[in-house]
Amino acid sequence: YTEAKKTYYCYYCDYSYSETETSGSHSFKETVLSPATVDSDGKYGMKCACGETKDIKAIPKITDITLSETEYTYNGKNQKPTLTIKDKSGYVLKEGTDYFVNGTDDLMYAGIHKITVYFQGKYSGFNNSEIKIYPASPSKLTLKSTAKTVTAKWKNAKGADSYKVELLRNGKAYKTVTASATTVKFEKLSKNTKYT
Repeated sequence: YTEAKKTYYCYYCDYSYSETETSGSHSFKETVLSPATVDSDGKYGMKCACGETKDIKAIPKITDITLSETEYTYNGKNQKPTLTIKDKSGYVLKEGTDYFVNGTDDLMYAGIHKITVYFQGKYSGFNNSEIKIYPASPSKLTLKSTAKTVTAKWKNAKGADSYKVELLRNGKAYKTVTASATTVKFEKLSKNTKYT
């Protein structure tokens, strides 16, 4: 289907006008006219090179983005959650066709990680989610005390690079120490006082 513009002139009065001539047949192709987002429906239909459209249908908006897990405990391995995305009709979007994901290849170390879903094809926009990976819990805590000291010792927790140790005196916060080692010693304590 082609269009051509033809112009006519009058040599006596200098008047001119143009008209568009068409030839051939329409060549329609399925086209996304406006992609769907998390906020609104989109549209797709058959569109010709001349701009004519037909058979327009709705693309339901994205309504559900779910991660199988958002919190993990460090185990030395990459921990990738399962991602499920649906539109309001219940259609499950396909990774690689309807979207792709960044950030799931580095979910190993303790901390807060961001993963981003980028929509494509019939969909547009992006969505951010957080994955929290906690260090493993310290274990085998032992306490040793003298008249004026308390020494706390524990087994290293995988994924942790420091520890916060809080000492309570008679049930109230007294001293807090942050240490990279697995031993902390509190000194100059009072006699006949309960420390926790």
